[in-house]
Amino acid sequence: MMRGTFLICLGVATSLIAASVQAQQETEPQTGTRFRAEPERMKTNPKSNDADNSRRVAKKFGQCLFDRRTKQSIALLTVSDYWAIDYGNLGEAQYLLENRILMEDCLGRVGRGGLGGIGMTISNTIIRGGLVEAAYLEVYNDEDEPIVISDSEPEVLPNRFFVSGPTNYDARAIASLSDCVVYNAPAQAHAIIHTEPASDEERAAVMAIVPALGNCLTAGNELRLDETSIRAFVADGLWARMHYGQEFKDSEGSD
Repeated sequence: MMRGTFLICLGVATSLIAASVQAQQETEPQTGTRFRAEPERMKTNPKSNDADNSRRVAKKFGQCLFDRRTKQSIALLTVSDYWAIDYGNLGEAQYLLENRILMEDCLGRVGRGGLGGIGMTISNTIIRGGLVEAAYLEVYNDEDEPIVISDSEPEVLPNRFFVSGPTNYDARAIASLSDCVVYNAPAQAHAIIHTEPASDEERAAVMAIVPALGNCLTAGNELRLDETSIRAFVADGLWARMHYGQEFKDSEGSD
């Protein structure tokens, strides 16, 4: 499959978002689960195939954790944002991140599913990304029935949780982008999460949401995003809309 990077003309603030997305993928602290399996032969570009397989592993691994510890998984999502986890406020989510037996069991299940052909590190932030998708798909598991957003809901959710600290501004910038994209293209966002990572279907779904992405950013600068980063913040936006969007509607209804 031909993989690509999407170049979009964007606004002044978007260079920060681009840097944030790239930095999360390339330089985030590798605290999490380290595992290694025997390398398999790659018929084509080994580096590309390894990266694609890593994405599939992360999704399956997150789904396994969510299925096995749903309550703790949701607890983790509510004390974290796209960029960071509030380790000082984990509560019962701490048992999820520290449950080595569960981690190893899910890794074994992923490996037995044919995705154990590489060595990689799954950081806690990547774990969160898998949980975000799993949590959304737990409710919106029908490919043809995306989340419904009413006109009365705000485009940018005002009640999201953000971790305080040096990544706070970056997380808020990414959240504003993902909220806008999901608000204006919920069906297209939903379609992305229902595809297999690194598949032709994913690329087609990502291409379909690029116009909405461009419309959610101020004209001016250039932003480079690939399927991986677009899927990540779209998944975050979908879960946030499902969770914080409902909280917002409940609070408005109680006034």
